[in-house]
Amino acid sequence: MKHVAIHSGKLRFPDSITQLMKYILLCFYLFLCDFIVVGQISLRNPQICHDRDNYLKCYNDGTYILTFEKGNFKEFKTSDSSFNYSDLNKIITFHHITHNLYSISIDTIQIILLPKSILLKKGKSTLEISSIENIFQETIKDYEVSTYSVNNVIRGLGFYANDNYYEVEVWSFEKAWEWNIFLREPPRWLGIFYNGFKKNRIDRIMISDDSLRCGMAISMTFRSLKKLWQLETFYAETIHTDKGDLRRQLSIDNSYHYIYRKNGKLKSWAANGEPKVCTCE
Repeated sequence: MKHVAIHSGKLRFPDSITQLMKYILLCFYLFLCDFIVVGQISLRNPQICHDRDNYLKCYNDGTYILTFEKGNFKEFKTSDSSFNYSDLNKIITFHHITHNLYSISIDTIQIILLPKSILLKKGKSTLEISSIENIFQETIKDYEVSTYSVNNVIRGLGFYANDNYYEVEVWSFEKAWEWNIFLREPPRWLGIFYNGFKKNRIDRIMISDDSLRCGMAISMTFRSLKKLWQLETFYAETIHTDKGDLRRQLSIDNSYHYIYRKNGKLKSWAANGEPKVCTCE
């Protein structure tokens, strides 16, 4: 009796009806296994890892990956590597793809927050922006970014990374500039918030998906914003009103909820969810 053989990762086509059926079932089984492995990680069922000292190490929902170290937010990136943000260096890195019938080129662009300005970087070219209100589109277009406005006032920079549109909201305070990072791609929404009155420390991070009616929120220690304080899931819903859209967030029963000490270590007795020692790989 002959069997369906697998050589170098490829399936050899069978030579009988019985074996053909087995071949189809095998293909379906392999597909199902792949689907289950991929489908295990999602916004509703993310991978949340801690280290052996009870510090949060990483969060991975299959699309977005956040890494932490000793209670400090370290990095945010997409699983396809099209967008990366380093909190330590305050640097956004994204890739812009240009293609035509004959070639494809990929440019790497960086947006860097400095104490009182923003630096755009593409290859060996750089451009420093010292006034948000007076940015000219012609000046920044070579860096694959544009401005966006609220009530006819320039509020920050916008750009595309792998067809996803991100916004960098900038507040030019006297002591130091503050920025917030947003992704608004319905039904998905993402926000990374800073606090300019607390030395521009990270305040909170939120990810939600209206189609799943689910979201994730990370917040830092009250007042100081120096360490991670809470990681939780919530029910997300957008309510449409005459005065605009209102986002409502409610807690979900039987979901994960982790609370951390002032030093950033997990309070194991206050964890609604099983802490796992792992890495998001």
